[in-house]
Amino acid sequence: MRDFKANEEEPIVVYCPEKSKLCFFDELLYSFSSVDFLPHVFVGDSLESKTPIILSANPWLPDMPRRPNVLLNLDNEICEVFGSFDRVIEVVSTAETDKSPARKKFIFYKNRGYQIHNHDVCEKQ
Repeated sequence: MRDFKANEEEPIVVYCPEKSKLCFFDELLYSFSSVDFLPHVFVGDSLESKTPIILSANPWLPDMPRRPNVLLNLDNEICEVFGSFDRVIEVVSTAETDKSPARKKFIFYKNRGYQIHNHDVCEKQ
């Protein structure tokens, strides 16, 4: 099994067409730790080809020789280029408004034979 980490040859692409949400995620990457840094840029930045995490408001694939490795989809819809990636991560909150679109995506992937792994990262009280 390969390690799950971002590198410049196989970047993680974070997709969200809602720009305010994508900008909020950008801020989270800067503020999640006072001692760690996750290098990331928005698609089109001059450092795009050297950065392991790319933020995009449009469906996007890295240019060769880079490989599309991981797609982190923050949208309620399936990203149209998902099939080009080795792995897709779908984030679902506990909000009822997120659950219905997530169920539709789950069924879409399952009906096409994709292996699905659920990870509950909610804090249990």
